[in-house]
Amino acid sequence: MAYADGELDAATRSAIEAAMASDPQVAAAVARHRALQAKLRAAFGDVIDETVPARLIATARTSPASASTPVSDIAAARDARQASARRKWSLPEWGAIAASLLLGVIVSRVASNGGAEDSIIAKDGRMVAGGTLAAALNAQSGGAVPDSAVQIVASFRAKNGEYCRTFKTSESAGMACHDANDWSVRALAENEKATTTGDYRMAATSLPPAIAQAAAATIDGEALDAEEETAVRERGWK
Repeated sequence: MAYADGELDAATRSAIEAAMASDPQVAAAVARHRALQAKLRAAFGDVIDETVPARLIATARTSPASASTPVSDIAAARDARQASARRKWSLPEWGAIAASLLLGVIVSRVASNGGAEDSIIAKDGRMVAGGTLAAALNAQSGGAVPDSAVQIVASFRAKNGEYCRTFKTSESAGMACHDANDWSVRALAENEKATTTGDYRMAATSLPPAIAQAAAATIDGEALDAEEETAVRERGWK
């Protein structure tokens, strides 16, 4: 968004352009944001360019100022915003941005076909499982379940103490972790014909490499066995 708004320094802008050149999904996301900008300008451009009515100027000049009312310096706020945009971004921050962008693109793509992916919603700046997916993550045992829209592949404890589960649907696969009272979707990818890589194997059920790698980076120890999974599920994943 900052790139589309023209708020990045030259080095960061070049990095985004390189990502756009190599990844059509990144380029498509930027194009969507630019299209939204164009719509907003078309809808409100005339209003923004209008002269401020004299009655509003008079009101502002004659209204008594309160000592407790904060006064914002617009120029200072603008400078601070530009300075923030120019700061150097760390590799973990870029990784988080890329993961969030990819998650949003995947959700929008697979959800258009209907199914359990429609249950992934935005909440407080996070992607959270709801509906069919949340129900499966809360109560469904790991392993294949006939006629289920969601298949739970494995359950495990994360290094930060949360409990996480990997899952597959007809269109996608992902990893969600129990965060407070929600299942936060931390990784999501389209299904593909590939085996998992690395040391982490998911109950003989293949997952996209991105999801297998996310689980391997998150897991603390081994995946829960059936008895352990049942006990944690009965505790509400706490």
